[in-house]
Amino acid sequence: MSLLWIRLSVLCVATFQQTRAMDEGVSLTCNNTVEVVAGKNVTLNCTVNFQDEEENCKVLLHNWQNTSGTIPCDMMKFTCQWDSVTYVSLTILNVTEQGNYTAEIMTDCGMAKSSPITVKVQLTNRDSGAVTPTQVPVKITSVPILGVVSSYIPILGFFVCLIVVGILLLLFVFKRRRTAQALPDCLRINSLDVL
Repeated sequence: MSLLWIRLSVLCVATFQQTRAMDEGVSLTCNNTVEVVAGKNVTLNCTVNFQDEEENCKVLLHNWQNTSGTIPCDMMKFTCQWDSVTYVSLTILNVTEQGNYTAEIMTDCGMAKSSPITVKVQLTNRDSGAVTPTQVPVKITSVPILGVVSSYIPILGFFVCLIVVGILLLLFVFKRRRTAQALPDCLRINSLDVL
């Protein structure tokens, strides 16, 4: 019984350790501000950085968000590009308004979310129409992707531990009943004998 308890305790601790260490293997480096002339296209680029290059980690999922929510890469207003190892990018077609955008990725080595990338719209072409990103890279690490989903992981770990404790209590109660039934009649305490 104590060996089972030790194993289940280690399982509970491992669940919490996994949620903590899940996001430490990857980060995103993106420009923090990009300027574009109104009506032109602009591309937001983020570089994927893996902490341990030897693990051959790959990007499994990615998405872009703005204040309206998740951006659909439908090629009508937005197009997305990525490879499985080095970058993710979002091209905004015919930019008409300023906004903040963030990239989120899930890899087989962890998750990451970029800091907000601000798109500033110029009404006129100041220097012959060149789109100029401000080259101040920002590196954010250990930020969970899909915040709602990743917030359930510790709660799930808690309920798994709670279920394990419940099972152990049931096993303990049934073991005591079996032990009491195995006693000879002379050693059993009957509720009628007490009265």
